[in-house]
This record gives sequence, C-alpha cells and structure tokens, in this order.
Amino acid sequence: MKAEHAQARADRKAKLHEKISQLNSKLQAHLQKAKEQRQAAEREAQIKADILKAKAKAVSAKRSIVVELSDPSTPLEPRGGFDGPLLSAGVAN
Repeated sequence: MKAEHAQARADRKAKLHEKISQLNSKLQAHLQKAKEQRQAAEREAQIKADILKAKAKAVSAKRSIVVELSDPSTPLEPRGGFDGPLLSAGVAN
C-alpha cells in the first residue's frame, strides 16, 4: 500500500512537472513574440521620427529661403536697363 501511494505521488509529481514545462514553453513563446512586436514598433517609431525630422529640416530650409527672399535688403528688380514696373511686391513705377 505504501509503495502504491509513493508511486501515485511520483506520477502526479511527474505530471505536474510536465505541465509546468509546457506552460513555461508557452510563456517563453509569448514573451518572445511580445519582444519581437515591441522591437518592430520601436523600429517603426524610429522611421517615423526620422521622416518627421527630415520634413522639419526641409520646412526649415524652405523658411530660410523665404526669409532671405522677403528680406528688404535683397533686391528683387532686375539690374540695369529696365524701364518697366519694378518687380518688388507692391511697388510700381
């Protein structure tokens, strides 16, 4: 009788260890999948940030060109020999 109980206990213990091992494997698979998804999201976020930085840089460059063109010290009219109206904004001959 004692041997039967010991064998039954050993069988239950082995079954529990097997179940724990299966659950651990599932957990590791889920963790790996979550890690890969997080890394993919980080890569995507970095790409978006790089695109936004490039767009901001382009807008900044465009603004600096507009500022240079709108600078009153920058002549907009042609130089020499032109008798027509001036090309600067709102100025007429």
